[in-house]
Amino acid sequence: MQNDQLQSSLYQRAALPAGPASITSDDKGTNVFRVYCPNPKCRCLLLRENLGTVVKRTPKYALPRLVASEASDEDNDGEVETEYFEVRDMMQFENIGFTKTLNGAVKFLTCADCDLGPLGFQEVGANAYTGCFLHASRVRYLVPAPATATTAETPAAAAQE
Repeated sequence: MQNDQLQSSLYQRAALPAGPASITSDDKGTNVFRVYCPNPKCRCLLLRENLGTVVKRTPKYALPRLVASEASDEDNDGEVETEYFEVRDMMQFENIGFTKTLNGAVKFLTCADCDLGPLGFQEVGANAYTGCFLHASRVRYLVPAPATATTAETPAAAAQE
């Protein structure tokens, strides 16, 4: 039963209200939900709450199309995407994979369990920033289910007692 509840509470970003405000805290600009692999068959936790700061960024390298899977129906032929979770230290990730360095300048982030990706990138090189950028619309979020009132908590039930 708990497994079904966890799976039903994992949503793709498209299921959340539009814009960064739906996935970030107002005061810190960090992710308010746990971040998971976008593959519906994978339950890999990538990043815990409040560890990624939402940033708008135009990367030097466009993210290639996601590996063919049921994870995404979007048509993303290597477009430049801009809304990312900036993770300053790679050790803050719970579970993430990195590709080999491409063209001596960039590594792509993948799911460490199922290898789905790219989910983001890290620039490498002598003058490169050492943080990682996880694309906000290429992941799923653990959104707590809304609290439902039990019969003991409803006013009618309290009046009957």
